[in-house]
Amino acid sequence: MHIVCGVTSYLITGGTGSLGQALTRRLLASADTSRIIVYSRSEKTQAAMRAELPDPRLEFHLGCITERRRLRRSLRAFPDVVIHAAAMKRVEACERQPDEAIRINVEGTRNVCEAACDFNIGKVLVISSDKAAESVTTYGATKAMAENLALRWEALKGWSETKIVVLRYGNVYDSAGAVLHAFRQARDEGRPVRVTHADMTRFWWSVEAAAAFVESVRDRMGHAQIWIPKIGAAKVTDLAAAVYPNARIEVTGLRGIEKLHEVMLSADESRLAFELPDAYVIAPTHYSSIPEGGTPVPEGFRYASDTAPAADLSEVAA
Repeated sequence: MHIVCGVTSYLITGGTGSLGQALTRRLLASADTSRIIVYSRSEKTQAAMRAELPDPRLEFHLGCITERRRLRRSLRAFPDVVIHAAAMKRVEACERQPDEAIRINVEGTRNVCEAACDFNIGKVLVISSDKAAESVTTYGATKAMAENLALRWEALKGWSETKIVVLRYGNVYDSAGAVLHAFRQARDEGRPVRVTHADMTRFWWSVEAAAAFVESVRDRMGHAQIWIPKIGAAKVTDLAAAVYPNARIEVTGLRGIEKLHEVMLSADESRLAFELPDAYVIAPTHYSSIPEGGTPVPEGFRYASDTAPAADLSEVAA
């Protein structure tokens, strides 16, 4: 098994996405990073990223996680750590094309976990979403299935010593297609801001904070855990006001079965959850995988965006 010790190599699926790029920059800043393979299907974005980050430790492999043979060829480089960030993420696109969402989010995750275990990769971190908890959309359902599949792979893999964990996180201010960009565009054009419900809340954080959390989990992870960061939440209208003060708000109504509030940790999951200073960790029943220093959360505890601590929105005002 390849173990994170001293010099470390990585493969990041979806590495040209917002989180993948932030992770790449963060990892390249460390002298302990020997190699990063950015695995994605975007030739154009790879070219732009290569021009922006001309580091000899950085490699670019074109391919999709649904292409099992191509993925396994890249994993034959035997990275110490795989960070699986590739996914079909837009809620409305998943609703329109559920078969594609299943193919990428579920089958693609299976391909990554299967290949990592076959090659005895040391650690696999699967990036998930708050929408996987108490899921009501196709996107949430596929991420919940991907979580279960990734965690159960530990029990199915047999001889492999690979550790697999899941990381849930909330809305990233500066990700591609984020609502923040729509608010800024409305501000610049002097248009009203449109939201679906005046009381809607979401978890918010920056892509840099998300990348830092992924790196911290890499160093603390056990077997088959779900890691949930303690991040702030706020109303969507409050985010709009931070970006566009005195904006006129137009409420358009909830779309389909859109959630009013998001959940990071459900009351049912809390029976297996432990609290750390910066995170909650759901520990599995089939492994002794309680995080070091973790304390059980209260019975019936629920970590949701309508009751979570307030997010600091000052950084999005620019």
